Amino acid sequence: MQQYQFREAVRHLKKALDAVPLPAFYETLGSALWQLPDLTEAERVVREGLQHLMENAEHEASLDNLSGLNSAMTRGIWLER
Repeated sequence: MQQYQFREAVRHLKKALDAVPLPAFYETLGSALWQLPDLTEAERVVREGLQHLMENAEHEASLDNLSGLNSAMTRGIWLER
């Protein structure tokens, strides 16, 4: 069975996001933080990604992905994993 190293991934994703704020980085970082679980930080990152995307509307598909992720967090769906 493959063991995932989310804590190490988070460190690298934060660096990547600082360098280039791509929508996929917000989504992936939020998901990795959720897996740790660091739900407070995951929600913060997803909300930050949503805010960034709202200011740059050309990434509409990514906005939908992050909106769904945020909605699942807000409703507590992720807590049932």
